[in-house]
Amino acid sequence: MGDVRILAGFLTGSYGGVERYMMENFRLLNRTKFSMDFLTSASDVPFEAELRQAGATVYHIPSFKHPVRCYREIRKILRRRTYGCIHLNISTALLAVAAVAGRREKVPVLVHSHSSGYHDRNRTREVVYTFLHRICKPMLKRNTDYFGACSLEAAAWMFPGDVVKSGRVHILKNAIDIHTFEYDESVRTKVRRELNVEADTVVLGHVGNFMPVKNHRFLLEIFQAFLALNSNARLLLLGTGELQSEIKTRAQEAKLSDKILFLGYQPNPQDFYQAMDALVLPSLFEGFPLVAVEAQTAGLPCYLSDAITKASALTDLVHFISIHRSPTVWASEMNRTLHSPRYSRHEEMVDKGYSLEQGIRSLEEIYSQIIKEKENSHV
Repeated sequence: MGDVRILAGFLTGSYGGVERYMMENFRLLNRTKFSMDFLTSASDVPFEAELRQAGATVYHIPSFKHPVRCYREIRKILRRRTYGCIHLNISTALLAVAAVAGRREKVPVLVHSHSSGYHDRNRTREVVYTFLHRICKPMLKRNTDYFGACSLEAAAWMFPGDVVKSGRVHILKNAIDIHTFEYDESVRTKVRRELNVEADTVVLGHVGNFMPVKNHRFLLEIFQAFLALNSNARLLLLGTGELQSEIKTRAQEAKLSDKILFLGYQPNPQDFYQAMDALVLPSLFEGFPLVAVEAQTAGLPCYLSDAITKASALTDLVHFISIHRSPTVWASEMNRTLHSPRYSRHEEMVDKGYSLEQGIRSLEEIYSQIIKEKENSHV
C-alpha cells in the first residue's frame, strides 16, 4: 500500500456519477504512492466488498442529520490513522462539518464540488435546504485548504463569490475510461438484439438515477412528443432510485409501457450507449454530467437542458434546449438533427484532457501538492 493515505468522502447507497468518479479514481490510483479509505453514512454501499478486498477501509459514520455525532466520529477516525489529505466529494455545503473536523485535526482538506444546485419537490424543504446551504458556505471556506469543482457552475454553488472570482478554484475534470466507450457497431447490433429492438428503430436513452433533479416526468413528455413524429422509437432508462415506481406508473397511464425499457442499474452502461441513437438529459441542473462525456465519446448526439453547464459540450454532438420549451420543441429538434453519421470521438476527448489516465495523474499531482505544502508549513 502507498505511503500516503487519503480519506475520501462520501459514498452513498446508490451508484451515481459521483460514486462512479470515486470508484474509477480508486481503481487507477498509484498504490505505490497512495492508499485510500472512505467515509459513508449509508448502511449499504455498492462495491464495499471490492474496496475492502483492495485494502481500503470503509468507515460508516452517523448521518449528517446529526452533525455533532458525525463531527466527533470523523475526528476519531483522523486520530486513529495518519492521513495526508481529506478529499470531500460533496454536493452541498451542509457537509462542512467534515471539513471542520479535518481542520481541527490539522489534516489538509480538499473540497470537490459535484453539483450546481438543489431541487426538492417539496418547495418549503427546498427553500430551507438552500438557505442552510448558503449559511454553511463561509464555514466551508474557512476550513478548506484546496478548492475543487467539476465546473464553474459547481464552484459558484459551493463556494463564496470571492473564492471563485479569485481563481482559487481548480476545475477537476470528470474523466472517463475513454477506450471503454468507443463506438462499436458490433456491440450495437448485439445489444439491440438482446433488447429485441429492430435495427431501424430510433432509440432514445437516459442514464441516471430516478431523482427529481433528473426530470424524468418531462422526459416522458418529450418521448411522447417524439413518438408523434416517429412511431418507430423506444426509450431506454438506466438507473434506479426513489421515483422509479412513480415514473413506471406514469408510463403505464400514458400507454407508453410497451415503448420504454426500464433497465435498472447496469454495470456496463458503455454497451447501452452503443445501442442508442441519442442521449436525452432534461435535468433541472447538473454540475457536469459524467454521462454526457461518456455519450459523446461513443459518438452519440446529446440533447441537454440549458440548465446544464455549457462546458459539457466537448464536441459538436451536444444540443442545448431550454427546459422551459415544450416537449414538442425538444422532439422536433431531435428528429431534425439526430441522423448524423456515427463514429467515436475518443481522440477529441483525449485532446481535451478527459481520459481517466489524465484525470488520475492530475488528481495525484494535487494530492502531492497538498501534502508538500503541509510538510513545508511545519519546517
